[in-house]
Amino acid sequence: FWRDSDRDSTKMQIVEGEWRLSFWARGSSDTSQIRIEFRREGEGTFFNETCQLNTSWKFFDFNKVIPVGLDKRKDYTRDEYHPLLVLKVYTLTGDNAWMDDIELNKKQTNPTAFNDALVGKLKELQPGVLRDWGSQLGSSLDNQLAEPFARKTLGWRPHHRNAGDFSYSLHEFLELCKEVGAEPWYVIPPIWTREEMLNLTEYLFAPADGAHPYADYRKYLGQTEPWSTVFSTIHLEWGNEMWGAGSGSDPFFGASALGGERLASMSHERFGFMKEGPYFDESKINFIIGGQVGWPGRQEEIENYSTNHH
Repeated sequence: FWRDSDRDSTKMQIVEGEWRLSFWARGSSDTSQIRIEFRREGEGTFFNETCQLNTSWKFFDFNKVIPVGLDKRKDYTRDEYHPLLVLKVYTLTGDNAWMDDIELNKKQTNPTAFNDALVGKLKELQPGVLRDWGSQLGSSLDNQLAEPFARKTLGWRPHHRNAGDFSYSLHEFLELCKEVGAEPWYVIPPIWTREEMLNLTEYLFAPADGAHPYADYRKYLGQTEPWSTVFSTIHLEWGNEMWGAGSGSDPFFGASALGGERLASMSHERFGFMKEGPYFDESKINFIIGGQVGWPGRQEEIENYSTNHH
């Protein structure tokens, strides 16, 4: 974006301070070698590592302090080339090599999956509510809770034959809201089944006592107490602009219901499933069905076909 879009902006990521590069790798022979580089085009190299491989998987972990100034803090004119950050891997021995679980990140001081700059700015802004609408509309509950290297890519549009988006998890989003003191507003994928809605209730409300798998998994991820005890209100919205046309002209084609009546009926049913959970507390939940600002009649359709939303 910095190079090809907003040419008046400064660098969107300055590489300095404590950084970590780690991965698993193996070669097709015991003499295989790879080199991995992390650098700013034409300005500085931050990691330049040669790795000796063999036919078994081996873990590599590099930690460095990148000095201030190696990644230059300077103003670039609109006509100057805006150099990109590059992560490059290549073999030195001309044979095959495999890599997995690659991590490259700056050491953060906050306890969430998000970087210090974002978390610090949110704490400064003090938002009352944070809304999580990413690319999760075609994702399962299990994928929305999965750890990074178990999490699959995301997609929902029928012509996206290969899901290409990757995002943070629902659990990581809730951790962010907890850290900055905001109520969470989560857009529920509209493909979720009755079982998934009940499991969501368990994840949000149930005790981690060994008898509730989704609550126990919440504890495993680092949150022992139910999320319902952390937030005064949890906002849950059924899909995003689900009233859309459900055709190629609809930006959410593949995750829309063609009108407020269908949207409201589906939302009413799914929200009702959550209420079946034994630990559900309606005073903690704000069920939302998104309307259409350009046509108030859509709200009338929604109101006529659902009583489970607020």
